[in-house]
Amino acid sequence: MDTTNDSLAELRAQHGELTRKLHDAVLETNTLRLELLSGVEEVRRMIQRNLSRRPGSSTSHYWKTFGEHWRSFELFSDKIDIAQQQLSVPLDLDDGLLEQPDGVNTEIWEDLVDDMEEALHKLKMGKDSQKQLMAVVELVDSAERLAVLVIPRLKGKGAEFTETLQNLRRSAQDVVDCLMELLAKHGISRVDLSIGQYPPPETTRIISRNDSNTDDNVVVNEIVLNGYMWQDKLLRKADVIVTSSEGA
Repeated sequence: MDTTNDSLAELRAQHGELTRKLHDAVLETNTLRLELLSGVEEVRRMIQRNLSRRPGSSTSHYWKTFGEHWRSFELFSDKIDIAQQQLSVPLDLDDGLLEQPDGVNTEIWEDLVDDMEEALHKLKMGKDSQKQLMAVVELVDSAERLAVLVIPRLKGKGAEFTETLQNLRRSAQDVVDCLMELLAKHGISRVDLSIGQYPPPETTRIISRNDSNTDDNVVVNEIVLNGYMWQDKLLRKADVIVTSSEGA
């Protein structure tokens, strides 16, 4: 009986310690989520300020020239809304995981402690945090594409359309700067990669090559999608196009 009581007391102590650690891990994850959500809400305001200044009437012939450009920014605004929704959902623990079992059946206690340790391990692996960070990284991807969008230059009444879209493009660059600063605060950095460099397989993914050679002596010819590191872990590989280091 004493042995059972000792085992039960130890399991109760483990349960209490794991409960504290789980609460701390969830709090840390949700703190990150709220900081990222705040940053996403800020960049949404950046874009919406200029999207709300829609130039001309919807029947204007200038929309034949600028409509697709404008739609690109509207789609980006939709992506921001989706990221907001994702980041608005808090991470919660299963209440059943934290409830102490009734009775003195040590096997039930042991199973519960095992489940708690597994849940804590998953939280420490950062899978939930990675999803949150990737939601922001994907916004950076979209904003970078918009920041280099070529805006047609028109004069006369069309100048209003040009100016509005140029303002949106500048807003997109502001979004990139804002979100990259936010990501850096949480240990996110881009994979160190440059044109002409051999693509390390551990951090890059070759999506195509622009020559007819088949050898493995290749270098990066174009970075299609930036890769990212989270502290010392790979968050996402970079997508690259390569060419032979010996020439075409």
